[in-house]
Amino acid sequence: MVKCTVDRALFSLHHPDVNLFHSSEWSSPSARPVWYLVYRVTVALLMVCGVLAHAINTANFKWFIYMTNQGITLLTLHYVLYALIVLSATLRPNLVIYGSLPFIYKLSW
Repeated sequence: MVKCTVDRALFSLHHPDVNLFHSSEWSSPSARPVWYLVYRVTVALLMVCGVLAHAINTANFKWFIYMTNQGITLLTLHYVLYALIVLSATLRPNLVIYGSLPFIYKLSW
């Protein structure tokens, strides 16, 4: 009989280098390119405008009961949170975070 154990530490939201979460995969870790900030803010704004346009066009409370609309709304909230994370990291480039992920990162996950 095989005994299966689960290590809770493997499922926690910790990473040795938190600064990887608000930078592009294609830029160097120390660089904070403005184009990545523009990209993230643009995607967040497009998603917000799309959700608002669709909700206003539907113009009733049934819009909130459909799972597709709820999913797109949650995805839009994620894009807005991620844009705020990248904006914060760009405005404060000397802030280095070590250890556990801050709450806003965990919420974005």
